[in-house]
Amino acid sequence: MVEDGGGGEEEEAEEENGEMPAAAAVPPLQRCNGFLPGKEAEDGGRAAPAGGGERAAEAQAMLAAGGGRLETRLSRRRLAVLAVFSCYSLVNAFQWIQYSILSNVFAGFYGVSFMQIDWLSMVYMVAYVPLILPATWLLDTRGLRLTALLGAGLNGLGAWLKCASLAPDRYPITLAAQGICAVAQVFILGLPSRIASVWFGPTEVSTACAVAVLGNQLGTAIGFLLPPVLVPNTPNDIDLTAHNISIMFYGTAIVSTILFFLTGVVFEEKPKYPPSHSQAVLHTMPPEDYSYKQSIINLFKNIPFVLLLISYGIMTGAFYSVSTLLNQMIVTHYEGEEMNAGRIGLTLVVAGMVGSIICGLWLDFTKTYKQTTLIVYILSFIGLLVFTFTLDLNYLTVVFVTGGVLGFFMTGYLPLGFEFAVEITYPESEGTSSGLLNASAQIFGIIFTLVQGKLTTVYSPRTGNLFLGAWIFVGIILTALIKSDLRRHNVNSGIMNLDLKAPSVPPVPNYKLSMSIPEWLQAIQTYMKMLQYNHTGTQFFEIRKTRPLSGLMETAKEMTRESLPIKCLEAVILGIYLTNGQPSVERFPISFKTHFSGNYFHHVVLGIYCNGRYGSLGMSRRSDLMDKPLTYRTLSDLIFEFEDSYKKYLHSVKKVKIGLYVPHEPHSFQPIEWKQLVLNISKMMRTEVRKELEKFARDMRMKILKPSSAHSPMKERSRGKSLSPHRRQASPQRRACRRDKSPAVMDKKGDLATLNEVGYQLRI
Repeated sequence: MVEDGGGGEEEEAEEENGEMPAAAAVPPLQRCNGFLPGKEAEDGGRAAPAGGGERAAEAQAMLAAGGGRLETRLSRRRLAVLAVFSCYSLVNAFQWIQYSILSNVFAGFYGVSFMQIDWLSMVYMVAYVPLILPATWLLDTRGLRLTALLGAGLNGLGAWLKCASLAPDRYPITLAAQGICAVAQVFILGLPSRIASVWFGPTEVSTACAVAVLGNQLGTAIGFLLPPVLVPNTPNDIDLTAHNISIMFYGTAIVSTILFFLTGVVFEEKPKYPPSHSQAVLHTMPPEDYSYKQSIINLFKNIPFVLLLISYGIMTGAFYSVSTLLNQMIVTHYEGEEMNAGRIGLTLVVAGMVGSIICGLWLDFTKTYKQTTLIVYILSFIGLLVFTFTLDLNYLTVVFVTGGVLGFFMTGYLPLGFEFAVEITYPESEGTSSGLLNASAQIFGIIFTLVQGKLTTVYSPRTGNLFLGAWIFVGIILTALIKSDLRRHNVNSGIMNLDLKAPSVPPVPNYKLSMSIPEWLQAIQTYMKMLQYNHTGTQFFEIRKTRPLSGLMETAKEMTRESLPIKCLEAVILGIYLTNGQPSVERFPISFKTHFSGNYFHHVVLGIYCNGRYGSLGMSRRSDLMDKPLTYRTLSDLIFEFEDSYKKYLHSVKKVKIGLYVPHEPHSFQPIEWKQLVLNISKMMRTEVRKELEKFARDMRMKILKPSSAHSPMKERSRGKSLSPHRRQASPQRRACRRDKSPAVMDKKGDLATLNEVGYQLRI
């Protein structure tokens, strides 16, 4: 089926015989509202599929046949993927901080101001904001592997270009190279939560995300420690400074190149088996059902996510600002201590790495996302105040300790924000939510760095830090307002969100004498829409096309009692049930087989004929692929309208199957005739199709057509089946004796067979 507002097509992945076994594991009173990429999941919907799919193309979009959850298994490759990503993320972060920690050295080498050196770090933030939406679109549509290769490749390209900037007059070249590295980080920062969700199980996903973030933090830590060692401050010897810088640049380029090739070897799009049931649910969604635009809209409609977006931006932007300006803050109070400034930065980040791992393990153990996030936010605020008021005490040891405490909480917050966002926005793409969080962080980082840098230069480091503290206090308030709705955790646990209100049961429409037939049909369609489309991959009702009409009507009654979401075949049965008793309304099934992107899809609607006009009832993710108003003069006009609707979603209609009028007798033992007419319209001209359809419609109106596979009582008897379940099949000898003793039976058989051919039914 097609998602409303999405970019794919929609079709029911049923068997050719239309059988849809019920999912017995789902309690009948537990209503699942369903979810889809681009739709909000309102409960822990189960991942059991409709069983019996035989087409290999559709197997990608369904769970394992026979119902139940898809097999989940952890891949050994996941550790290698995580390690390689962490390493090239490390190199990218190292290149971000290597200039600012040596701001006085590079300012003297290139003969530029401190503000221009600060821009070598801020270019990371500036590049991220406009490129994050294209990058997350690429991640969601082209996949994890391509995004990872772009991040690692651009990282290496920028590192090699820096090797061409080893002269005092080449500041523009080093700025351009840093810009390429900044573009690379757009394809890096959004991947930790995506890699953790796609490759790791529910008991290790938060830890994996923390380790992925840790790689970036470790790069920042090495960036604080290694550049001051490799490039000491030698203002009187430019050649020596250039030589020292070249060692750092060439070493970074070689490591980046090796990691690029390792990324190509190790990274795969996803493991063979999903690692968790929440991923298994997402595997049931056909790729064409995903809408990136709708996903963005849904995220901004999610109030808890918007609050987290702002609070995360404040905290992470403050960390970026402190990291960028740390050298200036330390040198202001401790002149000539560039080496110790790097070591303090290292302490800050290493402590943050420890905090990240501890927070990740704690989340995997407790799943207390909001409580942990709020506590860490408050402790970061306290840590910043302590760091601010101990910075000018002329005790470097105290600065090391307070910087470590600040880093433990402030840097440890980063994976918390990623994982909390994934939980409250599931099943939206992890890359999209993480990308928006990082965009917020970059925007706040730019603002905070510029303002704090100005306050630090004009007034003092204390003034700049107090400015950050005021904003972090605002972030505490916003975090406290976030509603904790752990959707992914609920799916993995197989439970519903207990905070959700019980959904209302829509009333079954009742026909009133004052209603016209089109108004009555619209009331029926509105009722179906209130039941909602079933996105869960689970069939709640047993629908077998070969069942007698009376049995299908009992299933339709069950649909009205349970009020569970339905799909297209269930909607046809429900439409027949609700239109019974209106003899002027003729009902007949219309089935479509379409082709899209190498796969075949099936869909069915209930055709309606009344007072010389045609229309339809049905259910779909697309509003123009289900109900049609009772306004079409011919059957061919109705079919061509559906074909034109399919073309909008790039589906080509291959076959159309039309059944006979369904009798208004709900207790009939006769099954529905689903495909009296089969047209391969992809190989026919429209004039030919119209001619065949109009001939068939005329014959149906005159009621001269007979079922192609009528299950008459005499045919059943001829196959050796008894009309009564309480009677056993007679032996051949006994049947022969009966024929010999009572030749009149043959005449009776002939009479009954004749009656059956003209449509009479024998009842027991």
